[in-house]
Amino acid sequence: MHNFIWFTPVITGLIGWLTNWVAIKMLFRPRKPLFLLGFNFQGLIPKRQAELAVQTAEIVEKELLHQHLITDAIKTVDIEPLIEESVGRLIEEKLAGKLKQIPMLGAMINSATIETIKAIAVKEMLDESKWILEEFANDIESKFDIKKIVQEKVENFDLNKLEEIVMSVSKKEFKMIELIGALLGFLIGVLQLAIFKLA
Repeated sequence: MHNFIWFTPVITGLIGWLTNWVAIKMLFRPRKPLFLLGFNFQGLIPKRQAELAVQTAEIVEKELLHQHLITDAIKTVDIEPLIEESVGRLIEEKLAGKLKQIPMLGAMINSATIETIKAIAVKEMLDESKWILEEFANDIESKFDIKKIVQEKVENFDLNKLEEIVMSVSKKEFKMIELIGALLGFLIGVLQLAIFKLA
């Protein structure tokens, strides 16, 4: 019996390590509720996934991506080169040929006329581009619900993949937590042994 007492620090150290190891595993496991001895066991993340989804969505919406951030970004897009290229191509490839086929008018259509039409069309489109971009941004904003999108993504995120990511990123930290558990357990065992010897 007295010889067994000397193993107390080792046993308590193992208990400390095992307790922390189980606690880390229970972040993600068991995935489904497990009823054992009248208690309901389920991993923290699986059990709280829906709640985490709501809170994460609120944080993203309020703190990281406010609703107007995307709209503001869209409004800063420089579409002038795109308008010049697309309008120019449209007039040259579509409109010019049709204008030349019109009796009387077709005889007056030449390269200079086409360039004039292009210049007028591009100028008018550029004048309207700011309004078009603003309307487009507002339309996107009305249909783009950041909170809802984030919430759905988190709720439906594959827990196996999430566990793999968390374990990979935090591998060293989790090992340290296990070792701290073992060390604390060992020290408690040493303290118990000292109390027993002094008693």
